[in-house]
Amino acid sequence: MKSIKKFSGFEEMKLGESKAQDRQLTIQRHSEFEKVIKAIMSAKDKKTPVQNFKR
Repeated sequence: MKSIKKFSGFEEMKLGESKAQDRQLTIQRHSEFEKVIKAIMSAKDKKTPVQNFKR
């Protein structure tokens, strides 16, 4: 006998939603990471102004 593959619209919808949420979380984490890097770089520049002249 051939096996019949069942497709559940609800399962496919849940899978699509989880992929969209994963993408959204990735974008959100990336923007938060950029904010942290910018904050670190600005704090670093403020603490060591002498190094800015040497570059």
